[in-house]
Amino acid sequence: MKRLLYVLCVLCLMCVGASLGFAAGSGYATVEKVGQKNTLYQVAWTADASGDCDAVTIRVPAGIIHTIKSDPESGVMDDFDVVLIATWNIAATATTTRTIDFADALTGQGTNLSNSVDGEVIRLTRIFSMPSGELQVVISNAGNATSGTFFFEMWSE
Repeated sequence: MKRLLYVLCVLCLMCVGASLGFAAGSGYATVEKVGQKNTLYQVAWTADASGDCDAVTIRVPAGIIHTIKSDPESGVMDDFDVVLIATWNIAATATTTRTIDFADALTGQGTNLSNSVDGEVIRLTRIFSMPSGELQVVISNAGNATSGTFFFEMWSE
């Protein structure tokens, strides 16, 4: 009986800890292959009370992000921002890797997005080849508990 109580207490603490996590907002991602080397990533997000969401991280192959699209719901603040924080594991030697964090894989091209243009498509003008790794989607300045969808297309090498 004591063991059962102990397990229940640990589970409750884990649930409380998860709900108090560091990620702001909530969201999820879907991935769809579009052609042989092109992939569409769709991120549905909901901001927290401060207007931020950084709860979605996506594993991506090596490639180039060439197009982004924003689809905000009503109530999203104008000039909201989307940043893709990249984390790459690069081979340092034959047996070790080094983790590199990159500030914004969109190089600032996801800032000041319009809240009035549904499906605003932005063809990126500054593109570069990225190694495989993770992209954390960060939405900011969106407004209290607002939501939307962010898309990006990536050509795989």
